[in-house]
Amino acid sequence: MSITLLASFCGYLVKGMCGFANTLVFDAILSFWQDNIEITPVDLPLSLVSNLLMAWHEHRSVSFRIWGLGALYMIIGIIPGAFFLKTQNPGIIKLILGGLILFLAAGMLRKKDTQERKPSPIVNMLIGITAGFFSGLLGIGALISLYMARVTTSVDAFRGNLSVLFIVTNTFRLLLYFHTGILTASTLATTASLIPAMAVGLWAGLKLSSRLDEALVKKIILFFLILSGLSLIALNL
Repeated sequence: MSITLLASFCGYLVKGMCGFANTLVFDAILSFWQDNIEITPVDLPLSLVSNLLMAWHEHRSVSFRIWGLGALYMIIGIIPGAFFLKTQNPGIIKLILGGLILFLAAGMLRKKDTQERKPSPIVNMLIGITAGFFSGLLGIGALISLYMARVTTSVDAFRGNLSVLFIVTNTFRLLLYFHTGILTASTLATTASLIPAMAVGLWAGLKLSSRLDEALVKKIILFFLILSGLSLIALNL
């Protein structure tokens, strides 16, 4: 339980700093000891609560036109992803997780180049659907941050619309996981025990984001993303 509490604190520390990647960090830490079928349902309710708090904080920058289309794309991808999660080999899922982490890290490195180009609606749609698939498969919604970065022009709009999008897709996943038997009373009890660690981590992340240099925070996150991705792939090959 101590490792799970640490994973929750670290994940939501990152969430408070950059607005996403909480589940990515949470999964990356616990995947060395547990399978994703045991990790993903535990973090889902925590993520839902944290996004409600973040959306309220940035509500003035929220636009239905922005988050609504992204949520639709994600839901299309979530359905096959959730069923794939229940049937596939845990080792394969961990390899996918490691590859996804590296892909996200590469996306962060290319962020400036991406912002200089005119976003393609077709590419945006493909990114959104792929993000939904991995969200259903691994419980990680961080890939949609690449989509949101392409369709927003400010940090407030990015964080606010991303949080509302996560609320919609997390609620959909919650119902889907209940229907498929992935989410149970036992996992909800585990989630409840992690709420204090989540709250403290989120609060600390918000405080740090207002004091640390933004470029430094991005470098720290990028370092741990690459390290976690490489470690997961190496251990599951």
